[in-house]
Amino acid sequence: MRPRSVLRPSITTFFILATWLLMMPATVPAHEHHDHDHQLHSGHGAHVHGRAEINLIVEETMLVIDLLSPAMNLVGFEHQPRNHEQRAAIKAAKELLSDGKKLFALPATAHCRQVKAEISSDFDLEHSHEHRHDHGHQQDHEPAHHDHDHADFTGLWEFHCEQPASLTYIDFRLFEHFPATQRLRIQAITPAGQTGAELRPQNARLDL
Repeated sequence: MRPRSVLRPSITTFFILATWLLMMPATVPAHEHHDHDHQLHSGHGAHVHGRAEINLIVEETMLVIDLLSPAMNLVGFEHQPRNHEQRAAIKAAKELLSDGKKLFALPATAHCRQVKAEISSDFDLEHSHEHRHDHGHQQDHEPAHHDHDHADFTGLWEFHCEQPASLTYIDFRLFEHFPATQRLRIQAITPAGQTGAELRPQNARLDL
């Protein structure tokens, strides 16, 4: 399997997350950074279908949300795309994920606006993974070893909130847009301290 895709956050975000890591106990999912690259670390929990993981930080007027999710939760498969429909599903998922306002409902009184969204996945959309027989017809299969891939999506969102004191909760609408996601495991650092939660579709609000 190919190495995980690399996201590139702002330098401000890098230092915020680096400070966060120093505060985290060893058992808390973490990230490692190399040359200001944002790269998901194996310290994240095991790849489990139906579950996604979020690290979140509120620092002054900035809200940073960092997601790791198995691709199965978002597009329904984890092998390299074999046809046009699967490639379209990946692109559609990335487009939806790019709009953080659809995924994270924040109090209107906090006046938060998205200032960055970086979405990546382990999928390769630059090359065709379709196979053809000698008679020219496409065959929708790949070598067997691809079926054992565990592809992930990663996301990093930054919001600027003019009234951070009013940022008292986040409603996670990932469950609505990606119903195969059944659990969100969250680790958060806020001015009130460090907290953790596991959310489900019937209980999708994190109180800050």
